[in-house]
Amino acid sequence: MKNIILASLMVNTFIAVSAEDRIPKFEVAPVEVAFSATFTGIQPDASHKSGDNLIYKFTGQVFGPGMDGQLQLEGFSGKTDRKTPWETLTELVNAYKRKDYEKIMSLYSKVSRDDLDAMLAGDMKDKYLNHIGKIQSAQIIAGFEYKGGFLVIYQAKGIGMSTCYMTQSKKKFLITAFKDDGPESWNLSLYFKFKPEPMKQPELITKMDSFEVSDSKSFSFRLSKPGNWLVVFKDKVGEGTLYNAQDGSNGDVNKEEGVMDVEFNSRKVSSNKDYTLYAVETNYPVTMVTETLIKNAMRFGFRVYKK
Repeated sequence: MKNIILASLMVNTFIAVSAEDRIPKFEVAPVEVAFSATFTGIQPDASHKSGDNLIYKFTGQVFGPGMDGQLQLEGFSGKTDRKTPWETLTELVNAYKRKDYEKIMSLYSKVSRDDLDAMLAGDMKDKYLNHIGKIQSAQIIAGFEYKGGFLVIYQAKGIGMSTCYMTQSKKKFLITAFKDDGPESWNLSLYFKFKPEPMKQPELITKMDSFEVSDSKSFSFRLSKPGNWLVVFKDKVGEGTLYNAQDGSNGDVNKEEGVMDVEFNSRKVSSNKDYTLYAVETNYPVTMVTETLIKNAMRFGFRVYKK
């Protein structure tokens, strides 16, 4: 799998809006992002597909290692000029923390304010404010120019990853309702959520050449990084994977950190048959078999027999 982020990365700097306010510097540049098109949730996008990868080129800003996209939540004055998306976003997350609905509304364009009011009718408003009020910290992940506006992806501890779309009105960035049926914004948001890393081969702990079909047998795998996903599959390109679960999730029956078990029983295998399967470790879910998946996997086999 190919994973690339090429950009003119800015240094760890802030701009001062007031004596106490710290806003990440807004500085866009050409960015290329390439990642596997195989993990769960990716929408088909033939215009950006190359082999098993999707490649997107855009103008924007990505906050990576050594770059501080942290948004200020303590000591913020409460107001900026809103001349950059990061200024508007700083006001937004602080309004979230205070559950200040009027302030939040002021950060939306006029048409979008009406949409927000309609969406939060009745008791939905209180539920919304209680949810966003859980925010503990916020970090910008990326933002890019998109369809005449600017799409922002940020991580907020306490409420999860979020996106918002902004347009300029009288040189001020305001949040605008974003209705987009295309795959580009969805796929990029999914990429930044998982940040796909190169596939790895897990270590097969269990040594087993054969077992009787009425028995229930498990193969144990050790992952190089706890919390990653284990994917087990046949070498049939285009078919679904047999097993796809994350270490520590409900689908992981082995409670030892970094170790996962895959069970085989009479419901999953037939007697008097040789099996050759493949396993790969990823940091994102994979549900479809591709040539790239097979190429990066380790192979293991066993025979099932009947007494």
